[in-house]
Amino acid sequence: MSFKVRASISRLVTNYLRRLGILEPPPEDLPSLWFDHKSPTTRHLMSVDIYKKYLSEHIDGDGKNNYMECFLYRIDHYRCSQTVEHEFLVLHFTHWDSPAATAAICVDRSVRQSSGILTPSSSTSSENSANDMIEPIGCASNLNIKSCLTEKFKTFKHISSLSFRNQSTRPSALHVAVLLFQVNQHPINYHLLGAPCYWFGHAVCKSLQILFGQEGEEEVFKPHTRGQFGPIPVFKPSQDDVNVICDGFWDAYEQTMKVAEARGLRRLEEREKLVQQALADHQHEIDERDRQIAKMQAELELLKAQFTASRDTAESPLPSF
Repeated sequence: MSFKVRASISRLVTNYLRRLGILEPPPEDLPSLWFDHKSPTTRHLMSVDIYKKYLSEHIDGDGKNNYMECFLYRIDHYRCSQTVEHEFLVLHFTHWDSPAATAAICVDRSVRQSSGILTPSSSTSSENSANDMIEPIGCASNLNIKSCLTEKFKTFKHISSLSFRNQSTRPSALHVAVLLFQVNQHPINYHLLGAPCYWFGHAVCKSLQILFGQEGEEEVFKPHTRGQFGPIPVFKPSQDDVNVICDGFWDAYEQTMKVAEARGLRRLEEREKLVQQALADHQHEIDERDRQIAKMQAELELLKAQFTASRDTAESPLPSF
């Protein structure tokens, strides 16, 4: 049975159990993090700069950015099984309100090439630059992830994982979005042997481990898992590369937060204006309703008084002669 068929059967059973009330309703989704078990009709690729902008500008009706409450708890490193062993990462996030719900995204680097054939010797070509992309997978179940990756990469194998076990220091989805953009902006051209998908993945994991990880956590990129271009081993980022990325991270995140907070304040101000305008538009109806309530209360008090007076009269003794 294919992964797609199994995934479809799983979704049908899940939806049926929910309709019967046996399962709880699905968790609420975010536009770029899907926590529900249902598979989206279309998956959309985003560059890391668009992804960062999208996440930082997302504000709900209460002026909150829920991406700040979705935390990264694991990174999985994969390698395609083709001759050119493309490598990519799958990042797992927790739900902001339902801890048991999880969502995943796939992150990888390819080449943005305007012309010509890309070879290991094309490292100095200004026409070749890094193309770092993100694709939401949906619910981070093994079945859903495997189905999505099989459709995207055909054949692949899991190399290793990096877990963020300390819940108090896990990076948020917004942290990750800023870090991915920082790695993308690092001043180095795409190079099949010097800054390929392996370089990108290693830089992302190592930077996150330094910024948010704990000592003794599992290392993703071990010596025997080096990336390769065919039989040729490629280079990983130097410690200087990683240091530069980490050194600039918090300033970049602070600037992103200023934008997000300003947007949140504007959203709250806009909502307050809408509330005030709605009150002004309906003030006449509100005043009229208040007058009607006051009139009804006065009439009720009058009826109470009349009833009390008539009862007292009925119970008074007749005069004697």
